[in-house]
Amino acid sequence: MVANADEYTSQFIHSLQVYQTVVADPMPEHDDAYRRDMRLAALVHDFGKLLTVFGERDEHVDTTVLLRDIVLTRCAGWKARLA
Repeated sequence: MVANADEYTSQFIHSLQVYQTVVADPMPEHDDAYRRDMRLAALVHDFGKLLTVFGERDEHVDTTVLLRDIVLTRCAGWKARLA
């Protein structure tokens, strides 16, 4: 079960939820090796976030924040040009 987006979920639980979602999809169009690789990717897709434990700044690890900021900045610029 995937948690509500407004609730806090640990990275470990998040990885298990993504894994559960991948396992639940039979992916009949793909072979066994692909399905195995997708399960592995689901478990390790956020391992890079462990770098913050060793002192790396969050903005260097979580690119979602960076991407969000870029998109919002560009959208604001586009809206200003259209107005």
